[in-house]
Parts: sequence; C-alpha cells; structure tokens
Amino acid sequence: MGLFSRIFGGGYRPPGRPSADADHRSDAWPFDQAPETAAVTTRQVMEERHVIQVVIHYGDDHSWAFLCGTTDAQDDGRVMTMQTLLEVDDTLRSIADLPPGWRAWREKRGDAWFKEPDPAFGQPDCADSGNA
Repeated sequence: MGLFSRIFGGGYRPPGRPSADADHRSDAWPFDQAPETAAVTTRQVMEERHVIQVVIHYGDDHSWAFLCGTTDAQDDGRVMTMQTLLEVDDTLRSIADLPPGWRAWREKRGDAWFKEPDPAFGQPDCADSGNA
C-alpha cells in the first residue's frame, strides 16, 4: 500500500503507473511521472524547509514520497506536485531513476544517496543497487 493510502486512509487514489507510450522523462524532466503528478511529502519539508532525506518510489502504485525522516504523524503529511518538490530540492534529479519498489536515503543535503529495494515490497524490480 502506497503512502497516499496510508496518509489519507484510502480516500485518495494516486495516479497509476504511466502508460508505456507516456514517457515523461527528458533532460528537463527526469522522473517517470509527469511534473504535475501528486507526491507525498511532509509539513516539515514544505513549511520548515527540512532536508528531504528519504525518497520512496512505491512498487504497488508507482507513487513517490519525499520525506524528511523526522515524522510519521498523519497530520504532517502534505501533497505537492513532483515539479514543486524538484524546485525545493534539485538534487532529487540524481535519484529520479529510482525503480518502483525502491527507496533512497541520505544524512544531509549534498551527501550521496544510498539506494536499496524497499523491504515493504518484497523482490525489487531491478537487481542492482548502490550509490548515486
């Protein structure tokens, strides 16, 4: 179950997997979802400018979460467009190729991202992990 369902109790249906002919990636836009696609973040990232330390690309619905790692409180959940989050932190470009069912994390802005299959989703879509 993606974070949208966890935060909104199933009352919000995030965008599904993009169709094969709807490839939104380019030099200007690196993610597999369109710029206006909704993604989960936290109040702390948007209002207090906390660093995004954890990124999850959910394997079940292909949604994304960009988290500060300081809160799991439902009241802190926010929904922003992918474009807005990239504007908040342009270093997210370096993990835009994160496969569905994987997560990335770092200690602070400027650190290398570490990538791994998210254990919540079982077997990964890709077999290889490492630093960005």
